[in-house]
Parts: sequence; structure tokens; C-alpha cells
Amino acid sequence: MKKRWIVGGLVTITILIIGILSTRRPPESVVFNGKSLKNWALQMYAGDQRLRLEATAQFRALGSNAVPGLVALLKTRDSFIRKGIWNAASKMPAPIKNAITTRVRPPDAARIRSTAARSLAVIGPDAQGAVPALAHLLWKDESQGRLEAALALGAIGGYAVTDLIKAAESKDSNLRYASACGLGNVRSCDNALVFALLKLGGDTNAGIAVPAGSGLSKLGTNALPALKMALESRELELRRQSTRALGTIGAPRDEIVPLLLKMSNDKEPLCRVQAIQTLGTSVVPNPVMVSGLVGALNDPATEVRVAAIRGLQQGHRMAARAVPDLVRCLDDGSPVVRESAAQALGAFGTPAKSALQRLIQAADEEDAKVRAAATAAIAKIDALEAPN
Repeated sequence: MKKRWIVGGLVTITILIIGILSTRRPPESVVFNGKSLKNWALQMYAGDQRLRLEATAQFRALGSNAVPGLVALLKTRDSFIRKGIWNAASKMPAPIKNAITTRVRPPDAARIRSTAARSLAVIGPDAQGAVPALAHLLWKDESQGRLEAALALGAIGGYAVTDLIKAAESKDSNLRYASACGLGNVRSCDNALVFALLKLGGDTNAGIAVPAGSGLSKLGTNALPALKMALESRELELRRQSTRALGTIGAPRDEIVPLLLKMSNDKEPLCRVQAIQTLGTSVVPNPVMVSGLVGALNDPATEVRVAAIRGLQQGHRMAARAVPDLVRCLDDGSPVVRESAAQALGAFGTPAKSALQRLIQAADEEDAKVRAAATAAIAKIDALEAPN
């Protein structure tokens, strides 16, 4: 009898527990302002901007209170049965397919995971509790979910950035792209972050390099200490990318020009070219910069000399004193240098009047491109001089 009472009691307790659990709503279904967390998250993907802004405001107001429910949504998976039904329906005649698809909800787990990640990005640093689930999504999910997870990790910041930096080294270009976008969402700055963005900025895939460069630009002058360190790196590509980035972070000219002039003497031509290109295009030239560009006209590498000529051409209003040096370049052994010099002198206009005699000679030389550039330069100088 006693045993029967014990068994009966256990059964009763079990039923009560099941009843309690079955009446508890999952955290993502709890209602806020008339909608479940899931529906607010889905609204982040609404076509109507007003609805997206409404959902954004809701998640900012909820803050960390929304994190448990959103983490649950990050783990959403379509049932095997639902996927099987929709897969089978796609192969059936239209009437049967329509009958099935209008009665069975389509697989939408990937979309739900993506919207949950986007919602966590809105919450930002207060969503630290979601980092493990977002990291899993970054490494394991489909492309859209992966990207949204990366953006959320970047917006959360702190230790959430660790997985983004690891993903920057991946052989998977989709992961590197997600990493570049996510790291560009980080607002705090440290050496590891900057170095990761620099490496991604040198990626052969332009789709990855562009968001990485944009991320560095967003960091602004906060990135300067790490860039100075990268300029001393033994890695050629790291030095080159940091030299390029100096022209995008908005640092004062007095700070970046000495760094660029130093890099214009780097042992590697690629770094020297980048230094000259950044020097010639990033800021309005001053006498120190013009002297640096003129000095690069004597570089042993053709591509460096061409970069220096184009830099002088870019700032021709401040570089008139370089006309004699550009005339000298018309005698360079490289046709590309001679062509570039003629084009630059044409851009100088009237201040390059003293180069006319040498340009007339160049207009008769053997190389067709040099002849064309010299002829065009003569026409420009004469046209600009005529009204006077």
C-alpha cells in the first residue's frame, strides 16, 4: 500500500511539473506592446521604414531584457517534417503544390535567426549575454545569418570582437567578408582590431577589401597609434595597407606627412608607391610634400616615379616649382614616365610655359602615347595662355 502511495505521488508531481512547463510561454513569445518578441524581430526586416524604426525603438527600450528571448530565436530550426513537406510540394503539380503551401507555413528559421541577430545589434553592448550564440551563428549559419551575426558582434564589442578577428583569417571568403563588415561596426579601437582590418584591406577580393577600408576610416584618428606600429612591421602588405590608411583616417597633415615621407624610402617599391600615392592624393600639398614628391622622381622604380608625377599633377596649383623637374622627366628612359610627365605639364597650364620647347620635341618622338600626350599638353598650355 505504501509503495502504491509513493508511485501515485510521483505520478501526480510529474503531471504538475508537465502542466507548469506546458503553460510557460517561451521567452521569445512574451508580448511587449501588443506583439511577441519574435514578431518585433521580424519587423526589423519590414519593407516599410516606419515599421523598421518602430521595431528599432522597441529593442532599444527593452535593452538587455530582450536578450534571452532573442538568443532563443537565434537557435530556431525548421522541423524536418516542414522542410520535407515543402521540398515534396515543389515537385508536385501546381494545384497540389498550392494546396499544400497555403496550409503549411514555409521554412523560415534562417530568416528568424537573421532578424534576431539584427535586433541584438540594435541593443549593442547590453547584449553581451548573446555573444556565444552569435559566435555560433557566425561560424555555422548561412550567408545572411552569418553577416547579421557579425554585425551584431561588432555592435556589441568587447570580447565579442574575438571571433570576428579569428574569422578574418579564414580561408572562406564569405567568413572574411562577414568579418570585415562586423569589424567595421566596432567603435572601440585596439591594435588587434586595426591589424585585422589592415589585413582584410589587402584582400584580393575587392568585396572584402572595401568594407575593411571603410571600417578603418570610421575609426578615424583613434587608429593612428596602431597604424604607426604597423608601419614598422616586417610584413610588406601590413606596411602598405597602413600607409594607404593614413590617407583615410582624417589625421592632421603635420602628423601623417612625416610618416609618409619616411615610407617613401621603404625598401619595397610597393610601399614606396603607396606612400607617394597617399601623399599626392590625401591632402592639399604644401612645400614639404612637394619636395617629397620631387625627390621621388629620382626613384629607381618606374612605378614610383609615375606615382610621384601623378601626385604633382594632382596638386599642380601648389607645385608649379616642379615644372623643371617634370621637364627633366621627358628624358626618362621609360615611355610611361615620359607620357605621364607630358600629361602633368599639360595640367599645369600656363605655369608650364617654359616646358613648351621640350614638349614640341616630345611631340615628334617615336612612342605614339608620348607623342599624343605631348601634343595634348601643348594644346592645353597654348589655350590657357591665349586670353592673356
